[in-house]
Amino acid sequence: MLNDPDFKKNLTVSIVTSVLVLIFIEPLLKLVSKALMWLGENIYSGVTGSIYTSAALGLREMYSFMVLIFLLAAMLGVTTGAFYARHVKREARKQPSEGRSWTKILSILAVAYVIPASIYIISSSFIVLQMNASFNQRITVLSVEATDREIKELRAAWAKMEKRADYEQLNARMSKLATGYRISLPKALWD
Repeated sequence: MLNDPDFKKNLTVSIVTSVLVLIFIEPLLKLVSKALMWLGENIYSGVTGSIYTSAALGLREMYSFMVLIFLLAAMLGVTTGAFYARHVKREARKQPSEGRSWTKILSILAVAYVIPASIYIISSSFIVLQMNASFNQRITVLSVEATDREIKELRAAWAKMEKRADYEQLNARMSKLATGYRISLPKALWD
């Protein structure tokens, strides 16, 4: 198996792909997520309001997020493949352009709806994961010195969070508590 040239080739491609994902996908997700947050703060607050409310509801499992990305990518791939296959068949038969208007309309709808919707779902899920991980990390560090009541109040404020102002106020409270107890909090993963 290790001497098989196809296996070595596939292994090399897998490693290169993994490295490329690590190098490019996370920064790209952060960039798109920040753009999404800007959009919500400057154009329509409903976009970001749902993100903060979702984060307040609790932890989201990482593997569910990965499956979501995979399914959305598969859906985009199938949609693109179907349109491409149809186009190739038409070109091979050299048929006149009858019915092409529907193909164009569906292609435009796929691009105009499916891709932005996928980007929104992936970006907002990424933000929620980052916010929850950061909150739990910071609350754990604080719990060494803070009273049980203070920790419960912070968790209650997190559970009631609905918008960015709530999130910023909560982080300010956590920083104030940390300063009072002379604790160094980890940097928030999402600011």
